[in-house]
Amino acid sequence: MERGKKMIVVPGNAYDRLRTSNTEARASASTNVVDGSMQTVGDNLSRLDASLYKIMNSNRYTDEYEKFKNYLQTLRRYLFFTRDEQMGDDDEDEAFEYKAALAKPMPVSEIIASLPKTHRRDANLLLNHLVSTNRIKWDNAGVMKIDNAVINNSSIADLIQSVLKKLANAFLKPSSPAGQLEITRLLKETEAPLKLIKNPFMARVFDRSRNKSQPVPRVAGNKSKASPRYDAVLSKIPRVPLDQNRVIQDGYHFRPRTRARQQRGGSRWLKID
Repeated sequence: MERGKKMIVVPGNAYDRLRTSNTEARASASTNVVDGSMQTVGDNLSRLDASLYKIMNSNRYTDEYEKFKNYLQTLRRYLFFTRDEQMGDDDEDEAFEYKAALAKPMPVSEIIASLPKTHRRDANLLLNHLVSTNRIKWDNAGVMKIDNAVINNSSIADLIQSVLKKLANAFLKPSSPAGQLEITRLLKETEAPLKLIKNPFMARVFDRSRNKSQPVPRVAGNKSKASPRYDAVLSKIPRVPLDQNRVIQDGYHFRPRTRARQQRGGSRWLKID
């Protein structure tokens, strides 16, 4: 004799109510899991899973690189604190080995892999140049140290990305990665190849700091985009010897008139406040 299943027949409206209540309960539980705050019910692993899920399904990231960076940082923080909590007094040797591993810098291959494919070749050249200077270091999390000075909240991957971006992004703004000025100064002092400085703001600061006496060549038919540097123009203006008796007269300072000022009809005297 075959076994039969017992079934309970309920009215259609009762079934709909049960189905709606189960759906709402499931949605509420899902919301609690996704919330990765400290008030989330569950252990650290559940919070980690919720945080990673929230990052992967968030729409606030502009590109996949930002999403990958936050995902990796969240995972690193969990692994660091979890391992630190699990270590006891009997694990001193293991703790020493683990801290020594943390002290190792983030591999260059890992930094390059986190960047877009179009930037990886130049990133490899730029990192090789920085490593050869022996003035920059970074830890396992990518926090930089230039000339033994730690740059808090910095990320070597973010800074390499900001150097190689051709877009006119913000430079030295609150939203900019920490350490932009320091790495720009380091690249300038170590004479890094200018072709690797793709950020227009960094390239402008970097190029002006190289050699102020060397003028920028003119481009025929395009005077607005390429013109001689201001310092080079000033160096070509002839210096007129001043008469010491006429340097100051009635509160005005004598200034020789150049050809450009003559065309503009500029005054020969400069008011002294």
